[in-house]
Amino acid sequence: MAQNQPPGNQPPGNQFPGGRFPGVTGPGNNSSPPQEYFIAMEFYRAGELDRALDGFDVALRRTRVDAAGRWVDSIPVYAMLAETQYQLGDLESAMRSLDQLFAIVARNRGWMARPLWRDLNNTGNVAVTPPRYLWQAARRFNRIPLPSEISFVRGQVIDEAAIAAGGAIESQNIRRLNVVEVLRGIAIANYRRRIIMGELARLDSGPQQCLEATKFPAGLNVPIAKVMIGAMRGCERFGAGQDEMAVKDSVQFGLLQGRIHPLTPIANLASASAVAATAKPDQALQQAIAAANQAGAEDQLEFVGEAMMLAAGCSTAQTAKAVQAAASEIAAALIRESRLASAQCLLASVDAAITAGDLAYATQRLQDAGAMLSRRDMVVPRLRSYMAYLSARLATRQPYAASGNPMPWQKPLGAMFAFATDHKVRNRGLISMPRLYQLARLNQIIASTKDTGSIDDLLATYADPPSIAVWRRDATDALAGQVANRDRLRVARLSTAFARNNAPDAMLRIEQLQQGRVTQPLALGGRLLQANAVTRMPGPMLLPKDLQWRNTADALVRNLSAAQLAAANQPKQQIAPEQAAANYGKLISQTWAMALDRNEIPTVVPKPLDEKKPLGEIPDKTGLLIYLRDGGFYHAILATKEKATIWSIKGGPRIDADIANLLRTVGVGTKKKPRLPTDDAWRQQAMSLRDRLIPPDTGPILQGVLAKVERLVVIPDSRLWYLPFELLPTDDASSELLGDAVSLSYAATPALALSPTAAPPQDHHIGIALGRFFAPRDMEHDAAIAKSITDVLPAGQWVEIPNGYAIPSSRSGEVANHLIVGQVTTPKAGALLRTALIPSDTSQPLGTFEDWLGPPPRVPSSVFLSGFRCYLDTGQPPLGSEIMATIAQLQYSGVRDVVLSRWALGGQSTATLIQEYGQELPFASALEAFDRARQILRGSVLDPTGEPTLLGDDLEGVMLSGDQPFFWSSYLMSTPLN
Repeated sequence: MAQNQPPGNQPPGNQFPGGRFPGVTGPGNNSSPPQEYFIAMEFYRAGELDRALDGFDVALRRTRVDAAGRWVDSIPVYAMLAETQYQLGDLESAMRSLDQLFAIVARNRGWMARPLWRDLNNTGNVAVTPPRYLWQAARRFNRIPLPSEISFVRGQVIDEAAIAAGGAIESQNIRRLNVVEVLRGIAIANYRRRIIMGELARLDSGPQQCLEATKFPAGLNVPIAKVMIGAMRGCERFGAGQDEMAVKDSVQFGLLQGRIHPLTPIANLASASAVAATAKPDQALQQAIAAANQAGAEDQLEFVGEAMMLAAGCSTAQTAKAVQAAASEIAAALIRESRLASAQCLLASVDAAITAGDLAYATQRLQDAGAMLSRRDMVVPRLRSYMAYLSARLATRQPYAASGNPMPWQKPLGAMFAFATDHKVRNRGLISMPRLYQLARLNQIIASTKDTGSIDDLLATYADPPSIAVWRRDATDALAGQVANRDRLRVARLSTAFARNNAPDAMLRIEQLQQGRVTQPLALGGRLLQANAVTRMPGPMLLPKDLQWRNTADALVRNLSAAQLAAANQPKQQIAPEQAAANYGKLISQTWAMALDRNEIPTVVPKPLDEKKPLGEIPDKTGLLIYLRDGGFYHAILATKEKATIWSIKGGPRIDADIANLLRTVGVGTKKKPRLPTDDAWRQQAMSLRDRLIPPDTGPILQGVLAKVERLVVIPDSRLWYLPFELLPTDDASSELLGDAVSLSYAATPALALSPTAAPPQDHHIGIALGRFFAPRDMEHDAAIAKSITDVLPAGQWVEIPNGYAIPSSRSGEVANHLIVGQVTTPKAGALLRTALIPSDTSQPLGTFEDWLGPPPRVPSSVFLSGFRCYLDTGQPPLGSEIMATIAQLQYSGVRDVVLSRWALGGQSTATLIQEYGQELPFASALEAFDRARQILRGSVLDPTGEPTLLGDDLEGVMLSGDQPFFWSSYLMSTPLN
């Protein structure tokens, strides 16, 4: 075969010059593994993975089969078949191929005692001439000359004992076998198995079976055989999760008298991958580059590119230049030898160039890589996904104006995620990413066992975002894991805590579960949120370790943080639209760049609970009442500083129905006329709910379970969000209501109940957005009510949005520290993040709820959504999650205090509440202002004709009391305790 001739035009026959593979002489027509294996390898190296897949299938049919099944010469074929399936994005098929390989190894236990290892010495002390295409760094390595095949003893001596034993009998014979390629196949299989299995390797029996079946033969005294077997076993240890031993084996068995052997590259690559999971990325980088050079020297071009991609993943701004140069040189050298390796190295050089800040080089070489991968015969979907990731990274480094235009990195990210999370072949969904495969395996384990306590530490690992090790090995895999739904894992961990009756641990795990439910739909699974938060939050609000991380991070993070903090400290003023688009565009692109880079971004919003003493952060005389829906049950925790109590509540659907009945009784969601109750029958219903949700223990709850509790924070779940806990009687039906007996507020999660996500406001400028909400059928009367609201606000301390300032609500923090919305806010069913908090947001850039969660940093300190309509009020299937997510996401964005309505009222009742709340804000906390405003509403007298939600008989009364639960219990307040 002429060098560089495309595989599709190869002539038949022996097409391989000597030395192309681990042996000196080329394989013959009767080679073992068969010749078709080496032909398929050429297709693989050319990046024609579809043809390589067919080739390895053909090769597999040419391997030897005996009575027990396939022989060991099929091991290299299965290994490369799995490699091809991995690169094509079919991990389940790859794992099946590896299972077959491990079964062959286990079935042929002890086979390594049968090769005549001394034949490896028959080549003499002959130097191997390096191929002409080799680059300088690869030429420095000296190869040990080896034959392509050695003798292998099969069968057994047939004697009386053998005949008596029965079964299949093969007389002893000697055959030729490429033992080196078999050893390399086992090493490759274990390396790839670990990459696919990740931390689940410890549950994987395959590599452990390999270790047991491939022990050093007794009496082996051939040094080259010892080091190759030792290097192979190092890969097996890596496959079994024994990283420290794998690293030691690569050092001990990587070289023989200063020369490399065919197992050196893969053993060194496995070692580099193991070191990448430690705090020594520079060491992993050096090992990865060495593995690439060694693979080139051994003519194992199939792993040169992967090694350089690992080196790029481990590089920093200080070391990336060296990786860029090395990868660029290798890519040029291999352009005619292996299109796959050349493209991989070219993209690795782009990756390193972006990290090093050499954007001109990255732009040009990315275009070159795109041209190479656009060839129709190049079928490399995994590599295309990596290229899309790099395109997105590069796009975040380019100028961007936040003027409503699509963000330029979204399209390549979409292409990357199309492969990573939605890969299909012939409409058949495939798992393409290791992290997603691992999550699927864990979900299978959870479904098949009731006791997950034995794997609780693994569940904890996978419930968290991917570690820096995953990012260094494969950033696309890390992003796939970041956006994956890990809810079932968190529920399983929570079930373990409930089974152990461990209330503090259950509280921690509820936090993890609910936090995950809020962040999973966000950009990059919440990673962008944390990137924005850790750079915008004042230093005193961060944990010392997180502040240290920010102060010692790379220049991109430090510069972004400086810009965020400077923007937050600017005087309140409206910025010209063009300047705002440029300013925010720069902040947005830099935050995305940080989120896409290989950073282990700390979780800072909300502030993590103390894992050792979560109750210690609860103030004195304060209780957290936490609920979680689990199928037909509600689990509950009452936590105070001193102790936490846990219990379960049966009949979840019945409770949901009782809540709906109570709300209909007070006038919510009913079409009956009159809507408002004429008696106190609702109190009996509320008492019944209280007895199910808060066990009365002994006597009234204030003397029992809530004794000494003066401040109660309720953390509901599911439809409990629709229940005003303030309405629950503390004793009998006529007793004092819970909302009057204690200071009661709500929180989305335990961490949000305890800690703020932003510093207190320095002043109390109010931004107010009013619409036709108070008297929608009478424009003049509506305007008069709106004017009555603004007339009582402190002069010079309020601005109207958008009439006074043409900005979206997400930028209202530029001009005000408090935002009061006197308009209807209807959350979009199934698309909460696309909701506009005020109607004018729909026509402006940065006008959706999602825009609150990234830059700009200047959101207000408090938000009052007086016309928020939950799904119960809009006719959507009632979930409760729309309230929880709205509160949590506003607070994650930097809002401290949130007030919203469950059902929208409008009219004079809402106007009274807004008036009193706005008047109090400059002189009291948001909670105090809200409590006082609600008390005034409850003591007020309302004209029924001024309440647009009342119809028919309700209008016949002369006056109504504001103490009707329909008017005041709609509103809930969420504010941090500390």
